[in-house]
Amino acid sequence: MNGAEIPAGMTIRGEVEVQGDLVVAGRIEGRVRVGGSLRVEAGGFVEARVQAARAQIGGEVKGDVIATQSIHLLAGCRVEGELRAPRLDIEEGAVVRGRVEPGDAADAAAPAPAARTEGPPPVPASALAMGDRRKRIVVPPPVD
Repeated sequence: MNGAEIPAGMTIRGEVEVQGDLVVAGRIEGRVRVGGSLRVEAGGFVEARVQAARAQIGGEVKGDVIATQSIHLLAGCRVEGELRAPRLDIEEGAVVRGRVEPGDAADAAAPAPAARTEGPPPVPASALAMGDRRKRIVVPPPVD
């Protein structure tokens, strides 16, 4: 594996930066930057602002998740905060409290603007909870 693992029972407080992939089965509190994929296992807990290329959430995250490629929320996960990525997959049974904002790779790492004057409006997470099937939202990059 090209990366790191936070095993169950371990807690890290502060800033975590990994060039490759990161698997979290334990707990992280602070800030997380991952060059590859972040995977939060069922039972894993992250209370941080997360930046990654890809994120797969099966546990609990409290904080914004910003991904340059994709975010995948597994059934049973709990996320509280803003989700921003060009691609977002949400399985039935995932719980999201916060804002979902599509964006491209260029603006995914930047802080969210205070007020958005152009482009499509943000999609509230409550709009994603309809129906009985797995949801897939694919947002094309904005046209300049």
